[in-house]
Order: sequence, then C-alpha cells, then structure tokens
Amino acid sequence: MAGCGLLQITRKQQPYCQVDCGKYRVKGKTCKDGGQNPTWNETLFFQISNEAELLVTVFAEHQLSKDAAIGSAVIPIVQVRQTACEEARVPVMLKGKAAGVLHVALEFKGPTLTTFGQVGQMR
Repeated sequence: MAGCGLLQITRKQQPYCQVDCGKYRVKGKTCKDGGQNPTWNETLFFQISNEAELLVTVFAEHQLSKDAAIGSAVIPIVQVRQTACEEARVPVMLKGKAAGVLHVALEFKGPTLTTFGQVGQMR
C-alpha cells in the first residue's frame, strides 16, 4: 500500500494505516519519515463474509499526543471482486475534503479470505 500527496499534519510526518473490515481492526506499521508519500511493505489478512467494504484510516503518529487522522478511504469489496481488480487507487478524504490517494493491492483467496497488501511507491 502506498500513499500519494497525503495531507501534511506535521513537519516530519510518520503515517500508518488502520484497516477496518466488519468486526476486525488491524493497525499497520508506521512508515518512518513517510511524509506525504509513504509506502508500507506489509500484508494484512481479513476473513470476509458479508462485509461490503474495507475502511482504511491513515493517521500521523505522535509521540507525546494523540495520533492525528490524515483521512479515510473506503474500498468497495463487492466492486473490486466483480471487476477482478487486483489494485485500486482510492481517494483519501478528511471532513469531505481531498486528503490524498491510497494505492492498494488486493487478493481474494477462496470464498472468504482477503489479503490486503502492499504495492510499490507511487509516482
């Protein structure tokens, strides 16, 4: 997963993603000095049953205060499965305003398992 042109919350931004899918919530690793164009090289797994979407929230990690939300992106699972799309670019929004773009790779294995993975750096 990679971010492109993310809203800059702090000068030395260290972003991470939190992914929600139904009752599951997974926090990804922090991209140290990722700034506005982070790349996360990790794979997250989710059990999919009737969930319609993945919600990805990007945060800027703070050491001394609460982490700040950069924005959120919604990935429609049904649409991605129907188009057999393995990669998606989804807008990141914060309070109704554009806050960047996420580029994600998705892989569906069997009827219920989804791999939500990483892709290379966006240009």
